Amino acid sequence: TLEQPRLVAIYTAGTLGTTEILRLTAAAEQRQSHPIARAIMAAAAERQLELPSMVEARYEIGYGLSVQLPGDTESADGGSMQQIHVGSARFMGIEGIPLPEDLLAVAADCRERGTALVWVARERVVVGALELEATVRPEAQALVAKLKQRGMAIYIISGDQEAPTRHLAQMLGTDGYFANTLPDQKANLVK
Repeated sequence: TLEQPRLVAIYTAGTLGTTEILRLTAAAEQRQSHPIARAIMAAAAERQLELPSMVEARYEIGYGLSVQLPGDTESADGGSMQQIHVGSARFMGIEGIPLPEDLLAVAADCRERGTALVWVARERVVVGALELEATVRPEAQALVAKLKQRGMAIYIISGDQEAPTRHLAQMLGTDGYFANTLPDQKANLVK
């Protein structure tokens, strides 16, 4: 795939609109350099959104991040702050943030279509999710076919969820795939 996926939809869970969900997510991701962050930042720039400055951040590689942004909740120093969590369903579970029932159906649909959801919570309540789609390189299918003609076995190693990785493997005609792979596990699989 191209390194950077693209944002295809924003889903809401509660009172925040799609623009505000994208603004909060982009503000949280603004110091990150991974492809998902770049896709979110590109969508925010396209909409010319003004982003609040991040005060504090904690990033869990392969899972998500938690940041403090200027907002609605009173902080200990008297300023107005809000905690934003952005990441996978797995990250929300680790953080003890329940996923809303209405978006679980969306998540299942995304898995079936091979797209990924990035969940967004404000003050430990999910406010929405962003759907991202991998963009397959135009030359990928031909390259996989050429390598297979040379007798090579081709596998995908991805940090993405099972369904999108399976969908991509089927589309490209690879011999197999590994999904939900954390960065430190990828090197071991290559070995």
